[in-house]
Parts: sequence; structure tokens; C-alpha cells
Amino acid sequence: SFAILTAIGNQHVALFGSVQNLVETKRELLESLPKTGTAFVNKDTGYLEKLQKGVRGQIVLFSQNDHDPLLDDKVRKNVFVSNLIPCIKLARLFGMNDTAIKKGIDKIINESVSHSPTKGYRGCFIIDNSYNTNLKSFLFAIDTLSKYEYQNKIIVSRGIIELGDQKTDSYTEITNKLSDAGVVLYTTDNDFMEKQNNVVRYFAAESPLFEALKKIAGNTTVIVFEGKFSPQYILKMKTYDIN
Repeated sequence: SFAILTAIGNQHVALFGSVQNLVETKRELLESLPKTGTAFVNKDTGYLEKLQKGVRGQIVLFSQNDHDPLLDDKVRKNVFVSNLIPCIKLARLFGMNDTAIKKGIDKIINESVSHSPTKGYRGCFIIDNSYNTNLKSFLFAIDTLSKYEYQNKIIVSRGIIELGDQKTDSYTEITNKLSDAGVVLYTTDNDFMEKQNNVVRYFAAESPLFEALKKIAGNTTVIVFEGKFSPQYILKMKTYDIN
């Protein structure tokens, strides 16, 4: 039996009620392991003492700073690195050689949406990161946009759910980073309304937001869809001509 605990983020705080409840729930996963089981735990989480309490199986700690020949600069800069590291360790435990593991890593990195912009409506560039979102992913998306030398750099989001009492601080961190990176947020999350300024544009629904994207789209615009958004609108923005 195996378990992997990649991180304890704040995106599920509201669901569990508090960080303490979240840690306890994660610990239950580790406690369920038999003596012969192995848990891979991210030692950067900051809750190691509580997480290891009562665990019968073996705990293998890992960190984003671990030295490993498969963790080159390209991998370390990827938002999925904390997920890849324990998978590398588990793959080796199952007898896979580094050559085979490297092929799998390269495939994941190359297909990573954060590194794969596609040309869309009126020549704008679209980065589809709509499969999931959390604070770390959101900040990474802003970093990605900051590297583009385009007139209009936009991140589209319906907000991050389940942040609980950490939402205000998280949103402040996001807006501060938006300002530093020269990125504008288009959002339907009214919790961003109080932060409306030159880096936040609030829309009451996805439809008017989509219309605003159509107006600004062009070969000087790059857009990231961060987190869940109506697939029909994403598909249309990926299409060069919209009828």
C-alpha cells in the first residue's frame, strides 16, 4: 500500500473548516497505511510532526529542493513539480529505470498547459489552464504571463473556491502580483470587486466577460484561462474566426 501527500494548500480550507481540520484529514490517510505501507510526504508542508503522529508505515520525505538527476531546471520551474517528485520515487520503487521515467516526465512537461499557448481568435494566444486552480497555480500563471512581451496580458478566472478565512489574504497576494507583472484579471468572483483597480475587471457573468475578451483579442493579446470556465467560451476563443 502506498500514499502520496504532495502539499497542504489553502484551497480547501472552507471545505474542512480550518487548516487544523485539513491537516487532521490528511493525517487519516497516512494512519490508514499498514506497517508494510509507504507514504511519500512533502516535507515542505510545515506540518510534519502532526502528520507523522500515529503512522505505522514507512514515511519517505521529499522536497522541491531535493537533488535528483531527473529534476533539471525545466522540471523544477513547472507548477507540477511537487507532484512529479513522489511519482519519480514511487516509479523507481516499482522497478522503472530513469530512462523510462524521464520519457514520462518529458511528456507531462511538454503537454503542460502552462507551457503550451495556442493561437486563437483574431490571432491572440490562449493558454488553457482550466482543468484546476489553487493559489500556487494562479501565481504560477501570472508568472507565465509576465514573461510574454504583449500589450495585453489577461488572466480569466471565476475565482478560487474553498479558501475560507484565507481568501482575503490570498486574493491580496494575487492582486499585488498582478500589478507587479502587468497582468489584468477578468473575473466573475465578486470577492474581487473590492479590489477593483487597474488590474481587476469584474463581470457579473461569463457572457459579458467573453464579449470583453472578443473586443480586446488580437495578435498583441495573450489570455490564460485559470480554473473552471464554460468550455463553450474557451473553445470559441481558441477558434480564429467566431461566427
